[in-house]
Amino acid sequence: MTNPGQSEDKEKETRQQQSSEDARAEQSPEQTPASSASQEGGEQQGTGKKRVKKVVQIREEDISPHSSLWPLLTTAALSITLVGFIFNPIVFGIGVVLLLGCILGWVREGSKQRKQR
Repeated sequence: MTNPGQSEDKEKETRQQQSSEDARAEQSPEQTPASSASQEGGEQQGTGKKRVKKVVQIREEDISPHSSLWPLLTTAALSITLVGFIFNPIVFGIGVVLLLGCILGWVREGSKQRKQR
């Protein structure tokens, strides 16, 4: 005869196996080892190994805005343009030229910073 304690242990073991099988069945296709290997084409199917994706470390300096005079100069040029629009066409023309120069300088500075990264 079997001991009542042993039969309870076997029942617990069986329940744990079933719950782990259910959990595996509920995994999305992206999480199963066979599908990840077949998607990336590098591993054999059924090896049970998961591929680890490389994570790119982003530093705060890379994403934070850098100090620049171009926003201030652009604001001044825009102010001159608006004043010239209201009072004098010559001042308006000067303001437009300054504004375009400031915008181009600001864009060039941003593209240089991106190239340096």
